[in-house]
Amino acid sequence: LEFVTNPTCRVSGSSLDDLIGRCLTKIRYTVANQQHKHKINERRNRIIDSFTRPIANDESEKKLRTIVEDWLSKLMQTIPFSNYGSYAADWRYHLLTTPTIIGSCRSFDDALHATIMLFYDKYIALLFRHLEHNSFIDTYYFLSNENNKTTYDDLYHIWCDSLKSTLDTVDRTMMNRDVIEIPLFFNLRFPCATTEYGIIRQIRDTTMKRSQDDERIQSDEL
Repeated sequence: LEFVTNPTCRVSGSSLDDLIGRCLTKIRYTVANQQHKHKINERRNRIIDSFTRPIANDESEKKLRTIVEDWLSKLMQTIPFSNYGSYAADWRYHLLTTPTIIGSCRSFDDALHATIMLFYDKYIALLFRHLEHNSFIDTYYFLSNENNKTTYDDLYHIWCDSLKSTLDTVDRTMMNRDVIEIPLFFNLRFPCATTEYGIIRQIRDTTMKRSQDDERIQSDEL
């Protein structure tokens, strides 16, 4: 949608803070170990702090908030609303039919702003789920603790390249979900570590089962 992706309509400042807050209300974190449930709120608080903390002028490295703003624009170009039919592609539809906009907006400008925020709501939830599902937020925290500038730059390039290479794999079905469940893991150090961990666990389980059945695993199966 051209008018939403126009630079003049770019969401930032307090509007972005509101989007992040609403996005987190859609996220339902789950933990395998119930003793870690208290870490869910710690996680939310850290994310809110990372996204809403002001960026000092003398800070050379990009902060998570700025990074997400940039990648949000890229995601909008990668996954256009035109793929979802006239309901999503025509912003005028929402001005006339969305109950929240009809009931709360008192002017055309208010309705237009609400429509823009509605589209951004969907995209930021889509991006946030992708970042969490593939461990990008965890790994960002890990690399941000690196004090060596050269090492930091190398790790940051790996992080960005990994994000760029996975952007096409974003699960688009999440765009219209009211609740997004995310299993929460801890101490991850690399992008896509959750997926890799799942593959390793599957290999381990298969190997154990074959060992119990006294079966030999062929090299091509591995």
